[in-house]
Parts: sequence; C-alpha cells; structure tokens
Amino acid sequence: MAADQTKPNYSVTVDGALIKDDLIAALIQITVDEPLDQASMCAIRFRDEGAVLSSDHPFKVGADLEIGLGYVGAPVTNVFKGQVTGHKGAFARRSNPTFTVLGHDRFHLLRRNRRSKTFLKLKDSDAIKKVAQEAGLSAKVDATPLTQEAIFQFNQTDADFILERAAMFGYETWVEGKELRSRPPDLSAAAVATLTWHEQLRHFETRISLANQHPELTTQAWSMMEKKLITATAKKGQERSLMGGTESGAKFAGDVFKKDVQLRATVPARTQDEVQAYAEARFRQQSEAFLLGEGTCEGDPKIRRGTVVEIEEVGDHLAGPYYVRRATHTLMVESGYTTSFRVLRTAVKRPAVSIPNPERPPPHVLPDYEAPSESEPLNFEVGEPGGAPLGGAPFVVVDPSGERQDGELSSDGKVEVEFQE
Repeated sequence: MAADQTKPNYSVTVDGALIKDDLIAALIQITVDEPLDQASMCAIRFRDEGAVLSSDHPFKVGADLEIGLGYVGAPVTNVFKGQVTGHKGAFARRSNPTFTVLGHDRFHLLRRNRRSKTFLKLKDSDAIKKVAQEAGLSAKVDATPLTQEAIFQFNQTDADFILERAAMFGYETWVEGKELRSRPPDLSAAAVATLTWHEQLRHFETRISLANQHPELTTQAWSMMEKKLITATAKKGQERSLMGGTESGAKFAGDVFKKDVQLRATVPARTQDEVQAYAEARFRQQSEAFLLGEGTCEGDPKIRRGTVVEIEEVGDHLAGPYYVRRATHTLMVESGYTTSFRVLRTAVKRPAVSIPNPERPPPHVLPDYEAPSESEPLNFEVGEPGGAPLGGAPFVVVDPSGERQDGELSSDGKVEVEFQE
C-alpha cells in the first residue's frame, strides 16, 4: 500500500510503550527541532480538559521518549530519541487548557556539570570519546589528524569542551540515541529528498554573503618550544566540496577584492602540520557560510540534520544540493505535517550542460535532372483545392530565359507549352 501524503501518521513511545488511545484522542501537535552542535528537542501538546493529564500521565521526567513521523500506508520514521525533561501547563481564559510534554536528546547530559581536566598525549577525537563515555554515552568520532601533548578542559561543561575541540577541525557534533557523533560535514552525501518549487517545496529563501569569504586565509601561531612564529595558508580550491556548483565564496571574493588575504592568529602550536590543520579547518568553515538558506516543504521524516536535500526549479544559479544544518518537523493533527529546514551551500551556478547534436539522417541525393529536348512540350494540369479542373482560367508561363507565354486553360484545366531556344 502506497503512503497517503494527505494523511499524516505518528507514533509516541514512552519507556518502550506506545501511548494509549485517550492520549492519542487528546493530541494536538508534535514538534521536533533538531539542530547540529546542540541538543534536539521535542514538544508534544495535548488538550487537558479538567486538568486531568497534568495530574496523571505516563510522561515522567527522565523517561525514555521516542517519536516517529510519516504517513498512513507506510511505516513511520523515527525522528527523535531522548528523554522527557519537563512539562508545561497552559490555562487560557477562553480556550481549553493544554498540557505539553518537553523532551531533549541525551546531548543535554553533557551540560549538567563543569569540569577541569587534563588529557595528555591524545588526539582531540580520543579526548572527545573519553568525555562522552564518562557521561554515559557511546561515541562515534572521526579521527582528528594530530596528537596533542596536552589538552585542557578548564571549568567547562562537557558539551562546551567537546564543541570547542571539534570546531578546531571543522567537525559537527550531535547525539543520536545514546551515541555521540562528531565528524566533518558530509557535503557530498547522496540527497535524501528532492524538493521541487511549487510541488513539495512551499517556501525557500537564500542569502549569499561575502562577509567572511576570502580567496586565501593565513593562520599564525606562536611556537612556545621553538620561540618562533609558525604560518600556514589555506586558499580557494581547498573547500570540502563545491556541492555541484562552479562559483564559490572564495572565487567571488577574489574577483571582487582581488588580493584579499585574511590574517588570523590562533592558539599556541608546536608544529607546522598543526597550524596547517587549523588553517584549513577555518577556511572550510567560512566557505560553508557563503550561501545560507531556509525553507518549508511537505513533511518528510528523511530530512534530518546532517543530510543533503536537492532543491529544484529555482533557477540554475541556486538549484542543486544543500546541506541541512537544522530540521524542524511539525505535525498538527487537524491540519497536516510540514518540515522546515536551514541549509548551507559552498558554491552556486551549475556547470553548463553541453547538448549533443542530434544525429541527422544522411542527405537524400536526387538523380540528375534531364531537361526535356526542344521538341518535347511541357504539359500542365491545374485544378482547384478540391481537385476539380480549373478550365478556362488565364495562365502565364515564364521560362528561365525570361520568355513568356500566356493564354487560357482548356476546359479540363490542361495546357501544353513549348519554348523555343
């Protein structure tokens, strides 16, 4: 059975059990907001006639909470796994009271305490894993390129420490279920959805800015060991991906500002490779702020943070793949399901497509024309459009040399003409 796009469907699970029919009947709205580098959150709003729900409900703080969204006729797709973190009650003067359940994914566990720690001879990715594991999370972290002599967590929450270390290499971080993930943005991933203007795509707007775009970025750091300045450069062509475009922010900046080099100082460093890694990460982060956009489409649970969507029918300058930095799913029981998103792109303008010439049939060669001899007259038969002979009509015939003959057609529309050389 194919999914019915006019009938949204959902599932809400608390501590592994689906909510009961009385809660389903009272449900008004589900909202799931999932950004990168932050905790995702959800809000589930119910009618609460007589304040019954606010007095007795299964949504205990700390309970496991899962939400699935989709359409009738197809399985729902999980868009939230986290915990109940709070409740809201609303008692308006001229409407029914409502009860709202609030939830966050387990990224919120990383913000509960501040710590001061030192990590010796570790990669930043390994330090991130250790902090996540101590907070009760498993970790899937792409390896960072450098082994540090010492990494300091100074009076920071675990979340702030992880985000700081990840950002130094241009990584993005989030929690999926009970697993912390940190990696470079996967800008070249296959699109999970194609959104066409006036079809699935209801609203889309973009902003292109050269505010932090430079054709070249030079990073400097002071070596405490060697007592000297270390310099590294990243430039146009070192973007993570052009995402199907041909004109990047670095190219635009180079065309407009010519020899425009950004100079940036960073934390003390030990080696050239370390400063080079910081320079490339910073250059790539800035390139990913060149084109930012936001839009709304028909609800699609496949559109998640860290995925790619294809935007079509918005002109070749802007059409193409976009990377989703934030996705917000809103299901209104009485009015439908929509997905809003915030996206980025590193370049614009699709490459020109060369259209091959269609195969042409071989030319049709006519046999050589043999002119009639002088003794052979030319015979003509003239008729009306319906086919009846046009008898008695006047005629004029002029040969290639300019000789002219005229007269009247015979009753059957025929005439015989002979030209003299």
